[in-house]
Amino acid sequence: IPQNQNTGWYDLEVYDQCSGNWIVSNDAFYVSSALQTASINWISPDNGDQGEYLNVTISGNNIDYGGQWSGTNLSDFRFSQWSGSNMFYGNSTGESGNELYGDVSIPQNQNTGWYDLEVYDQNSGNWILLNSAFYVNYSSPSTSINWISPDNGDQGQTLSVTICGSNMNYGNQWSGTLSNF
Repeated sequence: IPQNQNTGWYDLEVYDQCSGNWIVSNDAFYVSSALQTASINWISPDNGDQGEYLNVTISGNNIDYGGQWSGTNLSDFRFSQWSGSNMFYGNSTGESGNELYGDVSIPQNQNTGWYDLEVYDQNSGNWILLNSAFYVNYSSPSTSINWISPDNGDQGQTLSVTICGSNMNYGNQWSGTLSNF
């Protein structure tokens, strides 16, 4: 049956060699529409850093994303590693045709590596999967100076101070590589 064949009932006609006539059976065969398989094509961008906020576009085929015209909420989408673990979700913001739009906030401590992308299909009630669709990159934590004590001194005075910082490597006093300030 051709992919673009019209749906509906068809007559069956068989030529009878003995009689030389066509024998007809009305409405003998029904052609139905082919079941379209839902699939995800891609996500853009397809990677992000730990702690990063991204706007994303997801492209799919035959997925019902829901939305304002269907009277339903937009479909959820999520990222998972190793058969559903290390999961984090995106937030759907819109849809148009075969595309779903959203934003993603990748947690700072999210494991790095490849993640499967799953999009909820409102028509079938299933999660549609694209394996290894998104990569979480390592992002070094930002460094900062939190405080210094004492925080004041007189001109010409020699001070011994304590400095506290976050995510800083001060070196090692035993190796002779302490940071200067």
